[in-house]
Amino acid sequence: MKDRNNVFSILLILLLSLSLLTACQAKIPPASAAGLAETADETKANEQPGEVQKETEEAAPQEQPPEDVLKATPAEAPAEPQKKESSKSDDKACFQIEGTGVEKSILFSLDEIKAMKDAYFEDDFFSLNSYGTKEYFHFKGVKVKAVLDKAGLNKNAKTISFIAFDGYKQELTLEQALKEDYIDEQDPDKKYPVIIAWHENGSDYDPQKGAPFRLVIGQKEPGDVNKPQWVQNIAKIGVRNMKKRNIYMIILLVFLIVVSSALWFMNDTRKEKVMIKDILPQAGAIKLIDGASGDPVIQKDFPAIEKIYSIDDKPSAFIASGTGYEGTIKALIVMDNEQRKIAGIRILEQGDTPLYADGIKESWFTDRFEGLGLLEYLNRVVLDPQKPTDIVQVTGASVSSQAVLNNVNSAIGAWNYLETNVKKDPVENFISQEMWEKDENSFMISWPDDNSVRITTEDLAQYPQVTTETILQKTTGVKIDTRASGPLLKDILKKKGIDIDSYEAVGITGRDNYYAMISKDIIQSRDIILATMLDDKEIPREEKPVRIVVPDEMGVYWVKMVNKIELYTHISPKDIQRVYIFDALVRNIEPYYYEYYGSKDKSYLVGKILSKFDYVDQNGFFTMAGSDGLIKNETISMVRDRYYIKTEGQNAPMNIGPAFKLGMNVKEMSHFSTTTDAVIFPGVMMKIIDEETIPQGKAMRLRAALEEAGMVLENGDKLVLTDMNGKEYRISSSEAKNAYLLPSGNKADVIAGDMTIKDMLRISKIQN
Repeated sequence: MKDRNNVFSILLILLLSLSLLTACQAKIPPASAAGLAETADETKANEQPGEVQKETEEAAPQEQPPEDVLKATPAEAPAEPQKKESSKSDDKACFQIEGTGVEKSILFSLDEIKAMKDAYFEDDFFSLNSYGTKEYFHFKGVKVKAVLDKAGLNKNAKTISFIAFDGYKQELTLEQALKEDYIDEQDPDKKYPVIIAWHENGSDYDPQKGAPFRLVIGQKEPGDVNKPQWVQNIAKIGVRNMKKRNIYMIILLVFLIVVSSALWFMNDTRKEKVMIKDILPQAGAIKLIDGASGDPVIQKDFPAIEKIYSIDDKPSAFIASGTGYEGTIKALIVMDNEQRKIAGIRILEQGDTPLYADGIKESWFTDRFEGLGLLEYLNRVVLDPQKPTDIVQVTGASVSSQAVLNNVNSAIGAWNYLETNVKKDPVENFISQEMWEKDENSFMISWPDDNSVRITTEDLAQYPQVTTETILQKTTGVKIDTRASGPLLKDILKKKGIDIDSYEAVGITGRDNYYAMISKDIIQSRDIILATMLDDKEIPREEKPVRIVVPDEMGVYWVKMVNKIELYTHISPKDIQRVYIFDALVRNIEPYYYEYYGSKDKSYLVGKILSKFDYVDQNGFFTMAGSDGLIKNETISMVRDRYYIKTEGQNAPMNIGPAFKLGMNVKEMSHFSTTTDAVIFPGVMMKIIDEETIPQGKAMRLRAALEEAGMVLENGDKLVLTDMNGKEYRISSSEAKNAYLLPSGNKADVIAGDMTIKDMLRISKIQN
């Protein structure tokens, strides 16, 4: 009977626990037993720190991506510090120390911190972040030990939590917080305490932009990644005791945690099994293989593998997780063991930039893996697959595409090891920096005769800094007030003995392969700023080392993550002699059906279009003009083999290429040109030229269209009109004023007096 009563008691606890979890599991994430016990034990401390951001090696505090990149709801801010033994204003210029580990709660103002002369500490702190970036920052502040002493540490005090206003939290042991011999790996003789800083690199923190306090800590040892511990905008410091807990409470809490974790785990497992069945409907019994991912070979060679499922006792489905450009990418990969092929994949988690990388979740991308063999690794290709193992990347998301590929290859490697006993080459679960030439701290400047120099961010700080108020005008029409700071390009070049005004153009390339050319007229009329600060904040990591800012010019010139700056001594001036009608020009060119975000649209390689011209000046601009007024100049070498002109689908006609990101395109292109030849899209051209109705239909003046395309006509000039059959017609430039171009999509006819010329190919200028 006693045993039965014990069983009933356990069942009762279990039911109560399950009901509690059912009611609260949406609100309470799994936590450690110690953490829950702490919360239960310290209710009297009246602390409500809000959600705590998960600490990872990859994410440094407050090194946030732009707002359009964020995908998660921000953590709740901690509760405003309560006045306890202070009459000071409870605002962002204060932080509070409280908790069971101090004798009294105390509120510190910025002025009080600055007044602690005995605890003052000023020095250069070395930082190392999780991307390997090494920097020095100059801080003024006070020792953490001093502020803790003012609150009165209890003998049982054990942990110190530094909590920011946005909820970010960094926890140290008391020993770590009081330690005063942290190091600088580049200067081993220096020793540092842990400090709370109010001043960084020449200026105090602005209380209007957040709590003006930052936790700063040195390195524990060489190679220690310390910058993620530098909590900004400290609102609260919580000090906790390590107390003896009620054993029954601990048991109950541990039990709750185990059950909670089990429920979450089982829920994920159930969902994953459903997905596996959806991908492979003929699948038999699906079971999670316990501990399979912990196999030493899989751990070492295929670390991306997190879970392995069997189908009819054969390893068949894999959960793999790896790092993309900015976040984790997790995928489910299902194998068809009978066919020895990939049955399909699903993207479970995508932590990269949504604007570009969400395409990897779409079926038009994931379906590319279906039916591919399991005996070879897959290859990511830029555009044209040459063999079955080639995978076409998502346009503008090359790194994210590679992360998916790494996950799939990890699954292939693990499957071969478990099923065929073949040990394939290891597959890393991260993208190497070399893949996207990621250099956040320097860029190249080059000029003719193979001259070049590398400029570092440290170099930039040595030049005069300018600040300007301007407007960023995006291609969408959105205008954003912007405050930009940094050195001028002309000042940097001047120190190298280069006069920027002597060059015809400047070409700027970003690490993402975005390219913009700045013409001489802009060079001479505008400052080109190498911005390291925007709106009084350091530019985000994904825009480093610098961002180009050209005041009062459109955002197409504001290149991010600058990788290379090229100076051009000669750009041939425009002298348009021939204007082609696009459809007629490309009629004998075989189109390429370019896949762009799931849609396969008819496109033409620019190089093949240029081959139709008699001569192409390599020193000239390739100019593209959109119906919205955007004009974009690039070099011939840049566009010849990299650009396509897409003539179907969304925003057509539009330039597109494998390395393109959104915003690099000229949408609804009206025309493009080399030095001497222009090509027009008649249907779009009529959107920017006055439309007239003639008996044959809606038309535009021929001379107006030619001049819009860049042809300069003088009185006395003659025009030769050539149709698709090669027949020629001659009119004068004055007759062209009263002639009409009659569009039909990308084709056009010419109406000149009583003459109708069908299916025009080209209009050529003959000078007297």
